[in-house]
Amino acid sequence: MLSNYIKIALRQLARNRLYALINVVGLAVGLSVYLMAGLIADYESNHDSMFANNDRIYMVSSVWNPAYSNSDVESTGSYTGLQPIIAAQMPQLQGVARRMENEFLISAGEKSFYETVKFVDADFIAMFNFTYLHGSADSLSGPNMMVVSAALAKKIFGRTDVVGQSINLDKKADMVIVAVIADVAKDSHFSGSVDELASLDAFTLLENYATYDDSWEVETDFNRVQTANVLYVMTDGALSAETLNQQLNTLFKQAVSNLVDRSVIGLNARLLKEANLSYWNQLGVPFIATLKVLGLLVLAIAVINYANLATAQNMGRSREVGLRKTLGAGRKELLIQFLIESQAIVLVAMVLALTLVELAVPVFNQVTDKILMFDYLTTLPWLFGTTVLVGLAAGAYPAFVILGTSPVEALKDVATKGSTGSGFRKLMMVSQFVITIVMMALVFVIYAQNEKVAEGSAIFPKGQVIVLSRVFNEDVTARREVLTRELRAIPGVSLASFSSQVPFMAQNWGMRVSRLKGDADNTVRTNNMHIDYDFLKLYDIPIIAGRDFSREVSSDVRDSTVRRRNILVNRLFSQQLGFSSPEEAVGQSIYNGASNPFEYQIVGVMENRNILGLQNDVVPFIMLMEPDFNFRLSLRLTEGAGPETIESIERVWATVLPENPIDWSFLDADFDEAFKVMRMVNGVIAGFATLAVLLALIGLFGIAAFMAQKRTKEIGLRKILGAGISQLVQMLILQFSRPVMLAILIAVPLAYIGAEEYLMLFAERIDGAIYWIIFAGVVSTLLSWVIIAVHALKVARQSPITALRYE
Repeated sequence: MLSNYIKIALRQLARNRLYALINVVGLAVGLSVYLMAGLIADYESNHDSMFANNDRIYMVSSVWNPAYSNSDVESTGSYTGLQPIIAAQMPQLQGVARRMENEFLISAGEKSFYETVKFVDADFIAMFNFTYLHGSADSLSGPNMMVVSAALAKKIFGRTDVVGQSINLDKKADMVIVAVIADVAKDSHFSGSVDELASLDAFTLLENYATYDDSWEVETDFNRVQTANVLYVMTDGALSAETLNQQLNTLFKQAVSNLVDRSVIGLNARLLKEANLSYWNQLGVPFIATLKVLGLLVLAIAVINYANLATAQNMGRSREVGLRKTLGAGRKELLIQFLIESQAIVLVAMVLALTLVELAVPVFNQVTDKILMFDYLTTLPWLFGTTVLVGLAAGAYPAFVILGTSPVEALKDVATKGSTGSGFRKLMMVSQFVITIVMMALVFVIYAQNEKVAEGSAIFPKGQVIVLSRVFNEDVTARREVLTRELRAIPGVSLASFSSQVPFMAQNWGMRVSRLKGDADNTVRTNNMHIDYDFLKLYDIPIIAGRDFSREVSSDVRDSTVRRRNILVNRLFSQQLGFSSPEEAVGQSIYNGASNPFEYQIVGVMENRNILGLQNDVVPFIMLMEPDFNFRLSLRLTEGAGPETIESIERVWATVLPENPIDWSFLDADFDEAFKVMRMVNGVIAGFATLAVLLALIGLFGIAAFMAQKRTKEIGLRKILGAGISQLVQMLILQFSRPVMLAILIAVPLAYIGAEEYLMLFAERIDGAIYWIIFAGVVSTLLSWVIIAVHALKVARQSPITALRYE
């Protein structure tokens, strides 16, 4: 019996090749999008899979006091002084470890380059089961010992068997390589990679933060939280996250009870495997949920396409159904027959979908720098379940519609004139176009917002600014004046200025200040930025009141012997301080600190600029002259500066700092890097939405072709009675336009809600999103008219005699 069902199903597919092709292609595209969406969502939800303890290791984040932070709720960093307390007070934990990291100049022989070194506690090695190629896991027993990755070993020495070799860090310490580990996979929470591991004891040896604060004691510090200082705890697996957090916060409150600075108000431990989810949550992008919804919607459109067209086709098989019923076939047997046909199409579509996914994954990995892999062994139940469910969902209703007719009506072909199948098709067409219009509208809104971001970033001269990184070291500090003088002398370089950050770097250093000395109850939070002369001029930030920092005013530069200095503020901060105008703010002083406060005198007010990038709000800013915090050197190029200018910059650097490799980039490249994640999100959403639109049009193509074919005789009669081609085309377009118009009425408010939710991710948003939504409705209507008109013209141009002979 089963073989008979399969034969009939294959004959039916062969008889209707066009519709079978439309159904297979539509379902294959829908399934491939659904599978890719699930694959990406699973990848982003489950990181650090290479570590066996990823379901027992927790990263402990710091929860910010809202009064101390403009945006962030949590920070992945923590106080370094917490580790000894937690290790002593919570013996039930199987490990407590810190990871502190910073960038160093790595030197070995004639090679030198910058790398991020991770300094860790002993428990760190036990927590993470790195694969050791050479050496052993208990190798970090001294402050001058280092574990390196295979990639770094090859980069320096050209091989991996380098145990016993030495490398130098920042010309301060020689480190002996005691082990080589396999490279860590990209789906890891570690920033970049794990190329160097050193004992936390080496941190003191290197005196890495001596220029920042000579008094910093790692074991007892409760003064600062940095994202590079990460705390891990490992449980036995039985301790729940809720209980763990309660115990950690109890210890935290005891540890900080005497602190005046309460910028951190709690701790939050998250499983290592969910670390990437925390990243998306902090970014404020519901990417994973959006992916899953998009995948389901695209698959729903494909299923609707199939059900819609199958219902129309099945109504044309009413005589076949009536004859089978007359010959004794029961409802169950007929239902099985139709469902097997549906499952056959879905099975072929699934094979094609898997082929498309296999082709898409390498391209996606290359574009996004991910490592997606389709594991058939673990996903087989998912694939099987999806195939069965889609087959049932796509084939059930069309089968029930045709099986609901009596044998007599079926033999008379009365079923084709009934309203059940027609009503279902209209409902499905409306649903399909609602989804299509919403997705098309979102594509237009995303494109418009991307253009807004690009235009907004143009307030800074991106293409004319080169940013030199890694200038915060003793060598550059010692030769700073010589370096800047030589760089300014290069033809094509007009300005040079040091700063703690440059536009599009979302750093969040800040402090709280008051209008009155010692008034700790009425403070305003501001972001700090440390700059050099000519910074505002270099980045086209105008002064609207007062003056810029000047080389002729010695008090503009910090004097460590006095607790007073000059600052610049932006317009927003002057307003938050209560000044009625920028001019009123000039010459006024503000204060930081309750006891022995530091005085800041405002010498200039600059125009608001979104330095953190358009994804962030414009925030209050103060600018200070601070040589000790100059991490970047910006160079403004003149119009027409070419490759020879870049070569001159590299030559000057090599002459002044021969032992330090240069690291430079154009500001527009930094902008692209800052918005890389958002561009990836936009690209995925736009790509899936575009496929959804194409699927809807494919479905409309199929149903329009079928309905035009079914009305061939009617069209022939109308032509004999005098109807012209334009009238016939208009009649068919009008018939199909009604569900499209209804879909627009439903889709517009839904698309508006979705667009508003997306635009909330940006501080500066496009105006008139509703117009893009209406435009999407108009485009959908026009495309549907074109598709319908093509089929209508084909039938309307036939000779009436040919049309009347049809069936």
